[in-house]
Amino acid sequence: MVSSWSGELLESGTALDSDYLVGQLRQPVLFGDAVEALTAAGCRRFLELGPDAVLSPAGRRIAPNSTWIPAQRLGQDPVLATM
Repeated sequence: MVSSWSGELLESGTALDSDYLVGQLRQPVLFGDAVEALTAAGCRRFLELGPDAVLSPAGRRIAPNSTWIPAQRLGQDPVLATM
């Protein structure tokens, strides 16, 4: 797992406690750094979990040889959106 707060891989067993979650809310999101860290670690398939496909297009630009699947699309039935 990668932190979008630091843009770096998290150590195995890292606790995502309240301090970490508050930091996620208050600090800039380093989405590009996080995607680059994941692709450097060999990840090529990404599932976007959220209310719409907001990050998938940016992820495709950052990692062009990857596959991005948004789990939901605004205005679509959540089950049909993943099919």
